[in-house]
Amino acid sequence: MTAKVLDLSELRAKQAELEALAAQNKQTQAERKAPNSRKAYARWVVRFDSFRSDYRLPNDSNTLALFLQQLAGLGRSISTIKQAYAGVIDSYGDLRSEQVSRTIQGITQQHKDQGRSAKTKPALTIEIADDILAAITGDSLRSLRNRAMLSVQWVTASRPSELLGLCVNHIVHCGDVMTLEVFEKDHSTSRLKAIGKGKRLSAYEHLQAYLNQAGLESGPIWRKISRADNPCKSALKNYSVVFSDLLEGAGLARNAFTPHCVRTGYVTSQAIAGASLAEIVAVTGHQNIESVKHYFDRAVMLRDNPMDRL
Repeated sequence: MTAKVLDLSELRAKQAELEALAAQNKQTQAERKAPNSRKAYARWVVRFDSFRSDYRLPNDSNTLALFLQQLAGLGRSISTIKQAYAGVIDSYGDLRSEQVSRTIQGITQQHKDQGRSAKTKPALTIEIADDILAAITGDSLRSLRNRAMLSVQWVTASRPSELLGLCVNHIVHCGDVMTLEVFEKDHSTSRLKAIGKGKRLSAYEHLQAYLNQAGLESGPIWRKISRADNPCKSALKNYSVVFSDLLEGAGLARNAFTPHCVRTGYVTSQAIAGASLAEIVAVTGHQNIESVKHYFDRAVMLRDNPMDRL
């Protein structure tokens, strides 16, 4: 069986037929668009044409990229910018290019980064931790527990889930050092973290005082405290509430920090003190170095600020 060979006239006829179908399909899609969308698209084409006219720019993909960048600079939302792009492309399909796609991707990433920055809480540095601990008064079991929880979390740079997962049998005493076996949330892996006696924040002393008072022999370390100031059998689960109470007790807003800010505070304070990124990550256990490098680099800039020499 031999394949049919088309001559040049037949190929041109086929090409014309395909182009007609493509044009018909485009027309059908345009007709299906909601009237409001078509009106919005038309408005963006007018604005794009006005932009070209004002700056005497050609009708090409470079001009479209500049137009979208101008919208981003004016603070337009990413959805608005994408609508403007769709409207212009709907009328000027030949302006679609890799450069314009990269421009949109860059604007989208910039919006995401700005959103993250707006939501990022400040780092709870060691100085702030000192102030919060100093505000916890009294020697009740609740006070002992709260001092121990905050100081242990800070010096071990533990995630809240790792902190709450600590059990009595995860502690090993060795002279002036207390070793904690900290498990990941899914308990698949663990790391050893050491707490030294006589160090800043007194985590060793606070934890020892709490354990002695509570008389715990097994089970979770961090327990709910009864009204009679005795440890309950059930483990503490609402650490975020306890954490907010500690902030309020120190004269801070309840939402000024989150428990995660303790980890970023550890990174910041250690970097300012001169610790290397490798030394810090060895304690925090970050799998992705980039996720901690942001806080590290910012702290190093604060440490090495030339203005401090003036």
